[in-house]
Amino acid sequence: MVNDIDLLKKGILLPHYRILSRILDDSMNRNNRIMDLACKDGNILEMINILYNDSQDYTGVDEDEENIFQANSKNLNANFKHSKFSKLKMRKNSYDIVIAQDNYFFNNEDVLTRIDNLFRVSRMWVVFFNLLVIPECDTFKIIEMNGESVKVYGINYLREVIGLLEPASMEYTYVAKSDNPSEPTTAIFAIKV
Repeated sequence: MVNDIDLLKKGILLPHYRILSRILDDSMNRNNRIMDLACKDGNILEMINILYNDSQDYTGVDEDEENIFQANSKNLNANFKHSKFSKLKMRKNSYDIVIAQDNYFFNNEDVLTRIDNLFRVSRMWVVFFNLLVIPECDTFKIIEMNGESVKVYGINYLREVIGLLEPASMEYTYVAKSDNPSEPTTAIFAIKV
């Protein structure tokens, strides 16, 4: 089975990586400090390493110990941490780019606080990467995924919550096409702080 990274190695840049690439292009004039929350097996760092030969100051955090083991086994020369997101101590303006992948928001009861923390920590960009959303929903729904009840947020709800934090601008938004607008699909929001 061909995955996103295999396609990237063949020169095929999928839309979600294209958006992340634009953000990195916008801020590549120095060594970025990047925090990747719910980093999984380090797929974003792999993308960065393929597209850009220079190193980044990258920290990946995931609550799943197996994901961190897989990321470390790839020898990506980065700092991967196993930690509960609620236990992380992040200083204000300590990263240039903060990426929150889909699992960062699962089962979270206070999405506003969690998003506010991302804005507090980032100096330049906050990116919600491959976030599960429901296009035809104004709040959120609780659905079954992998045997767990999780919250999946409506696009309009997320835009309203992000707007409360008064970002400089919403630069990029991508929502994967879905045949059924009441079913979850992936989205990316890139916000300039």
